[in-house]
Amino acid sequence: MFKILLLGLSILFLQNCTKNIMYHSDIDGLGILKEGKFDSADKNATIYINSDKRISLSIIELDEQGQLFKRKQLDKVMQHIKSKGNKQKIYIYIHGWKHNANIEDKNLEDFKDFLLKEEKNTKVKVTGLYIGWRGKGINNKTLDIFSFFSRKNTSEDIGHGSILEILLKVENLQKDTKSSLVTIGHSLGASVILNAIEPLLVKRFLEFEKNDKEVLRGYGDLVVLYNSAVEATKYKALYSLIENYEEKNGKNSFKKQKYPILISISGDADLVTNNAFEMARHVSTFFESYSKPRDKNKNLDIVTVGNSVEFRTHKIDAIYSISDFNSSKYDLNPEKKPWTCNKRSEIDFTLDYFTKDKGNGKYFENSMIIIERNNKNITARNPYWILYNYRFKGKDASIITGHELLQSDHITCLLSALIYNMNKDKKIEQ
Repeated sequence: MFKILLLGLSILFLQNCTKNIMYHSDIDGLGILKEGKFDSADKNATIYINSDKRISLSIIELDEQGQLFKRKQLDKVMQHIKSKGNKQKIYIYIHGWKHNANIEDKNLEDFKDFLLKEEKNTKVKVTGLYIGWRGKGINNKTLDIFSFFSRKNTSEDIGHGSILEILLKVENLQKDTKSSLVTIGHSLGASVILNAIEPLLVKRFLEFEKNDKEVLRGYGDLVVLYNSAVEATKYKALYSLIENYEEKNGKNSFKKQKYPILISISGDADLVTNNAFEMARHVSTFFESYSKPRDKNKNLDIVTVGNSVEFRTHKIDAIYSISDFNSSKYDLNPEKKPWTCNKRSEIDFTLDYFTKDKGNGKYFENSMIIIERNNKNITARNPYWILYNYRFKGKDASIITGHELLQSDHITCLLSALIYNMNKDKKIEQ
């Protein structure tokens, strides 16, 4: 009876298993980028362009082992980015669990809509690059919960595959075209990014230590890890370098740094990275052996980067009024009020503010967000930010309300203001 049940379940999973296929196989195909759904006739195109050719969305796909399906696809996308000329705004997005590069995928649609919104807010060319992989393992929504283990392992394979070549080629084009570059990884997409660039970040940090009068380089201009589903152990080597540097240099650490270079955003209302991820890691690390202090090191291997108390650098909340945030007397989660984002107004979003001894925090009135620095885990100008949003006294969280990508207009507004200021310094017209 057990064997029959096991066979039935195996057949059920196999019938619902997604295929390891390339969705955008028309390398020379040009699709139309517009509001609403993608045209089905363009479903296999590699590049999508809007009517005035200022906004484009390109797609590069990786197979189950992290290798390019077709090198010609990479070459075509790089040629396209180069052809758009100087001073672009380049965005890379890497999706996570339960997503892929199908034109019907919600993450792909959301990224398209984000790029089209940028058209209304900027005068320059906007270039989007969507990195697709088999993050969706099973077509059945009920059974798909069981795909997490395999997709987590696959995200690491993707991070150790062709992705670094893609990222470095885009970064080289960014420099050549004097453009800005922001990379966003969501869920297991953050795992892909961190596995790919962590050795690069370590290398660049060691170069920085030799001459810390310069600015520490990250990848591109900014990397955002949103609801990252990657264990804290993957961040440990980099964190240890930062911690050691700060212990030696104290308040003089990162003297020339003006902006963050990596921001992780997580919250306790995200049940996937809090509950599901940790349960899965407890199972998969059952036979692991840890050095002393054992409990601390085991915990880092079970919780995500954002959920590690040791690594958290700032607390972040959305609020509507503030009288004295030094004593934390502000109203969290009030009734919603009419609000419009003006990304150009927060011109003081730099690390300069966090050098002040008073408050160790900043209220950004435009996006209605407050960020408070954890003095124990970070010096004022440290450009590696691990932000955390807590639910307040049993109420709903103000920013991270679940696992999906960028649900909060407030955090989107804050990131837009940061990117605006970074581009302003680079003299990129906006």
